[in-house]
Amino acid sequence: MASPLPEASLRLAKAFWPGPLTLILRRGPKVHPEITAGLDTVAVRCPAHPAAQELLQKVGVPLAAPSANRFGRISPTDAEAVRQELNGIIPLILDGGPCALGLESTVVNLVGRSPEILRPGAVTQAQLAKELGQQLGSRQASLKKHEVQPAPGQLVSHYAPQTPLYLCEAPIKNLSPGAFHIFFRKSHQPTGGKSFLLGAEGNLDSAARELYRALRKADSSGAKKILIEPVPEGAWAEAIRDRLGRASSGTAHWDGGAWKFFPKEKP
Repeated sequence: MASPLPEASLRLAKAFWPGPLTLILRRGPKVHPEITAGLDTVAVRCPAHPAAQELLQKVGVPLAAPSANRFGRISPTDAEAVRQELNGIIPLILDGGPCALGLESTVVNLVGRSPEILRPGAVTQAQLAKELGQQLGSRQASLKKHEVQPAPGQLVSHYAPQTPLYLCEAPIKNLSPGAFHIFFRKSHQPTGGKSFLLGAEGNLDSAARELYRALRKADSSGAKKILIEPVPEGAWAEAIRDRLGRASSGTAHWDGGAWKFFPKEKP
């Protein structure tokens, strides 16, 4: 009997599951509409973490699970971050140690005329294109809070700290008074002030793993603003830029004598 799933889903699942890839598929009759926000699609993934694998094996059925953070806030990457977000709201935490990758999965929409990436992540455009033998479209939507999301992480404001975050147009060479500064290269990091070195000399694997930890540290520092340098090129660059773009309040520019801050444009 032929599979009711699209051929592309079977090819991608074989290549990348278990792993950081979420597929958007047509919702079947056994999927309750409550877990799909009433949409006729469902996001499915097979996690690679041993603790998640063991849990699924013991439960014996697919699990419906939201993110372990409050709506729109910084994603947790370890059990302590989950506790900070949801203490007193959930009955227990399954601690499998820090996240190996740090950023959320790549989301690919397989409902429509051709596959498209809705959220960039660890599985890259090039890897997906190689498996499918075609380039994928890219539609990283920027939805408002009241709009229904076709996939996770589609809001204009998402993954956001409470402290205003500004994306710098150039490497930071001058500190902003009262701000927390996030750098990608140690050679850019001035002495003094509150700061975090994200990755080691442009290592984006490390930067992706540490991004949310850096944002949490900055958010709890008492700083009035968070400034972050431009993301270097690399395999994780698109995914990191996507998360920071949604987390940001706007951009920052050093005009030679002072910092200027510009709010994010409304869609």
